[in-house]
Amino acid sequence: VGKISALNGKIIIDRDKKQLDADVGTQLEEKDIISSDDKSKAQITMNDGTVLTIGKSSKLNIYEYVLDEKNPQESKADFKFVEGTFKSITGAIGKVAPERFKLETKSASIGIRGTIVVGNQEKVACTQGQITVTSAGVTQVLGAGMMTTTEVGKAPTTPTKIEGNLLKEVDNVGAKEDNKSTTTEKVESQNQQSSNSKPATTENS
Repeated sequence: VGKISALNGKIIIDRDKKQLDADVGTQLEEKDIISSDDKSKAQITMNDGTVLTIGKSSKLNIYEYVLDEKNPQESKADFKFVEGTFKSITGAIGKVAPERFKLETKSASIGIRGTIVVGNQEKVACTQGQITVTSAGVTQVLGAGMMTTTEVGKAPTTPTKIEGNLLKEVDNVGAKEDNKSTTTEKVESQNQQSSNSKPATTENS
């Protein structure tokens, strides 16, 4: 149903009561549970283009996944983030049949509308598009740049602007590419700052 597309550290797949060591390219099956330790992260690409990322000390259960290419609206996906942090970028199923695409944590159920979702077991944030977060019979609607706090058995809080390190917890999976990208961005930023500072220096002199 998908594959491991990037990873840092050691990633374990629980399948049919067996534990398998994952690597980039490892094929995944429905019901697989993907786990990271306190030094690992993984990125998963599903067959419909959905990209899921789990942070350190996290666990993802591919609870249900059916991709029906002949009848796309009959496709379905249900991902349970059992532990830790996560990020989801919607693929074809979430765009064609958003009502059949589900994300769940221990404390909340998340509905998507062609979007990017980041969260953990206490907070859920939307960075693109719009999502709904439901817990204890109460639903909050989050637009881009907003987050809500979720606790087991309690309603999600009123949405507020994203804050803290929530986004960083699931970044930089695939160290070589990301480190290169980060270095390039820093150099470009420094060059721009240097360029911008020269006219000011000239005027002061």
